[in-house]
Amino acid sequence: MSSPSLVLVPHTHWDREWYRTHEEFRVRLVALVDSVLDVLESDPGFRHFMLDGQTIVVDDYLAVRPGARPRIEKLVREGRLLVGPWHVLPDEWLVSGEALIRNLRLGLSKAEGLGGAMRLGYAPDQFGHVGQLPQIFRRFGFDGAALWRGVGADVAESAFWWEAPDGSRLLTLYLATGYGNATHLPLQREALVARLTRAVAELRRFVPGTTFCLMNASDHVPPQPGLPAALQAAAAGLGEGPRVEIGTLPRVLDRVRAEQAANAPVHRGE
Repeated sequence: MSSPSLVLVPHTHWDREWYRTHEEFRVRLVALVDSVLDVLESDPGFRHFMLDGQTIVVDDYLAVRPGARPRIEKLVREGRLLVGPWHVLPDEWLVSGEALIRNLRLGLSKAEGLGGAMRLGYAPDQFGHVGQLPQIFRRFGFDGAALWRGVGADVAESAFWWEAPDGSRLLTLYLATGYGNATHLPLQREALVARLTRAVAELRRFVPGTTFCLMNASDHVPPQPGLPAALQAAAAGLGEGPRVEIGTLPRVLDRVRAEQAANAPVHRGE
């Protein structure tokens, strides 16, 4: 087996209103997106950042910083800032099927208007998933999805085929240790090597292949300036073992597809 490949996915998970009001959270959102744009523009090694799969965070930001739209569009076109496919991450059990479809249509339209949508069914923090979601994603042309919460205990591998009642199947990445399994990474070399080693060890029982997805952030967490240089130093500390890179969920799915799709189990329905 080839050496492990550690793909870090910088992102944030954003609640518009939760334990603070919408406007209190928007103050934090504006500061966060400001920092995302600054980091991506100033550090070419910070190759990608994902804005939580929902375009509404861009709407909320541009309502305060309308002049920043060209900066966002440029980074989206370059594939460095990932937006969409949803307009807002839904609670699938509280809305109708039509609402899910309209939500995706709106999100994809807005993301394309910004320079291009992430065409992957990202649903990280829902408390369960409707059985027809693979069918809906497939009808929108997606060939993959990524989930964390809501996946049943019968799912024991990092990739599975999710099958809808009509027979539609979608290769799905299970974020088994969460969408924040690489949050607040230490930037000092020895500490970072230890943290990465521990994260891989926690994932290993779910991953029969060599690609390990490390989600670099969690709820309302901004990007980490200096991360690419720290990862480069950590890679040297890992010796001839794992390769480390900043990537995206679509990139992870491509690798997982090549490694695991042929033997991935099938899970049906909700």
